[in-house]
Amino acid sequence: MSRYTDFIAARITQDTDIPAPVAVALRSLAAMHAGPDECTGCGHTTHGGTTPAEACEQAHEIAAIWADHPDYPGEPAHRALLVQAEADGRLHVASYAPMAAADLVRQTTQGVYLTPHGRSLLPEGHPARKQVSPLVWDWGRDPYPHDEPEELLTKGDIRQYPAYYILGPGRERAEATRCPHDYCLTDSCPGCDADDE
Repeated sequence: MSRYTDFIAARITQDTDIPAPVAVALRSLAAMHAGPDECTGCGHTTHGGTTPAEACEQAHEIAAIWADHPDYPGEPAHRALLVQAEADGRLHVASYAPMAAADLVRQTTQGVYLTPHGRSLLPEGHPARKQVSPLVWDWGRDPYPHDEPEELLTKGDIRQYPAYYILGPGRERAEATRCPHDYCLTDSCPGCDADDE
């Protein structure tokens, strides 16, 4: 945490384009978070193995203000936002573009989810840090159809997005759909296999 608060302190001094009220707010917030174990007067609650500054709402505010800054140093402030992820890796943030560019989160049809890299930056004990099994669907990792076909699903849809339709949210629909040979789409079909050859 101290690396990005040092960055903020330097930018407040150097950047004359920062509006005065913003500079005052940043100076105050940065002073309260001078190091990873220093966070005073903001009534934060820690989460698992997080440091006070990582769990602090004001530290999150610093991260949010600077996430789009062209000189932003990256991961240290991201960590303050990532730690807010839910147990399934979903993250509610106003501006996710810088983190998506850093491969920390992924925008999906269901919201913003931490990628495996984003999960790896979480503190020990955070429920979203766990390694995702390849046998479990994960919005932050697995490919999915951005627009589900409105017409009947086909074996081709299943082959294009196997994780989504076999392990993920599309399984129920795939199980309820039959191929032209009367097999469930999640099952192997000798007829469809023969048609493909």
